[in-house]
Amino acid sequence: MQTLPKLWRSLDRVAGQLAVSATWALEAGEDFEFLRPHLRPTDMVGALYPCPHRYGNCPRKIVDYDNGEFAAICRDQHQSCDRVPLTVREALVHELDLASFLRPILLAISIRREEPQKRGFATWSLGLSARRSSLNQRAFLIVAHRTESFESAVNDLLADVVGQFLVLAPTNKFRTAQVQARLQTRKIGYLCLEEQVGIDVNGGFVSIDPLESTDSVQATPVADRKRVIAAFRSRHGCKVAEIHEAAGVHEADYYKWLNGSIPDHYSTCVAIEKVLAAGIPKRAPRKSS
Repeated sequence: MQTLPKLWRSLDRVAGQLAVSATWALEAGEDFEFLRPHLRPTDMVGALYPCPHRYGNCPRKIVDYDNGEFAAICRDQHQSCDRVPLTVREALVHELDLASFLRPILLAISIRREEPQKRGFATWSLGLSARRSSLNQRAFLIVAHRTESFESAVNDLLADVVGQFLVLAPTNKFRTAQVQARLQTRKIGYLCLEEQVGIDVNGGFVSIDPLESTDSVQATPVADRKRVIAAFRSRHGCKVAEIHEAAGVHEADYYKWLNGSIPDHYSTCVAIEKVLAAGIPKRAPRKSS
């Protein structure tokens, strides 16, 4: 199993999950491949672009020449880094699609996810926990970028949510002794994604502590899988694509499961079996304009 420290730390470092793609790539490093499919370009042109040097008046400034051309210009008087021509897409701010990004992660750590709902500053409601230590408790994600902001988000949850719940955060960066004391007083659980989520040999997200899961699923016999899928599609009125999308797996991996060409204990297989057992998650209704 491989851990993904730069992936989780990039969430703490990119304020508001908004930055040009080059900044995301810099912060996530070798883990950027897990973020790239979930970055969505906005209609905002970025202000800053990463610089190879961490000193002087950089990072570089993005300049719009008003003719469809952009460039990242060094702001240091000695021009210590090169001018970089940018395409329109490279100049645009990209936002992390949390719903898409979290889908396979929450499945791996046994959170019965709903469509993430923004709840106050830096906080999202995720659904219910299926973990042994927090069974059926509401789960909330906090992605803050300063200690004060994280503490404020925790305090808001403690004030607004009745009973016990589970707090998720990308890292322990803002988990101070004061915050921990407040959580312990209410017997609130805390789950650090950096410590709890890795990837398996197949490149799928997996829980580092699988014994926390209360979801036990039996592997469908390979000879019976096509019949089971046909019955599932008929019962739920769905397409094959909706099944592997709900499981958070690639289409090619779905067919590997269908044909039995990968072991049943792989996270890909478990994810598909959980969808077959629980059904397609309901999508949140679109807000009327």
